[in-house]
Amino acid sequence: PRRLVHTPRRRSTCFAKGVSKPSGASQGTPSPKLTRRQPSLREENRKYREQHADIHIVDSVLSPREMLQDKIDGMTDIQVRQWTPLALSFLGDCVWELHARQAYFFPRKHHKIYHNKVREAITAEAQAECLDDLLREEFLTHEEKCLLKWGRGGTGSIPPRFKGKKGREVYTKATSIECLVGYLYILDPSRLKTIMEFVGFLPEGCSS
Repeated sequence: PRRLVHTPRRRSTCFAKGVSKPSGASQGTPSPKLTRRQPSLREENRKYREQHADIHIVDSVLSPREMLQDKIDGMTDIQVRQWTPLALSFLGDCVWELHARQAYFFPRKHHKIYHNKVREAITAEAQAECLDDLLREEFLTHEEKCLLKWGRGGTGSIPPRFKGKKGREVYTKATSIECLVGYLYILDPSRLKTIMEFVGFLPEGCSS
């Protein structure tokens, strides 16, 4: 007859070498997790609000220009012109788009309408058309026209879609008005507000 050999079950390696089994651990129950659950962002924000309930966060929010206040206070025309026209255009492009977004924010619209309207308002063609209107109406001062001429000279490389005489003219106009906007944003925000009202980005009497 065939002989049956009893083979003992192999013990877990965790307890094979004299390691005592932790109390409360039983077969079939999962071992407790060693890592603590990280609090979610919502929980962290709620805890922060509870700890700083006496602080009014909204009152401490600064506008983009106020954040630069300590740097631009007391700046003169000569100091601002130490930046290149292209650098001021870089700033003016952002300011132009911000005013366009503010202008189309009210009344409420679908997000696609927001996107389409702002995209049309910030194109080089739209900026060049606004500049033509400003010049046609003799709205700009002699100094501002000189700034436009200075900005046209610092256009830099022309994107491929603006190659050609007509395209180059559009691009240089757009760059020059961006340069003017960046300049006025630093030195004369009240004049910038007036120009934005003329362009249609601000209702009359509205603060920027």
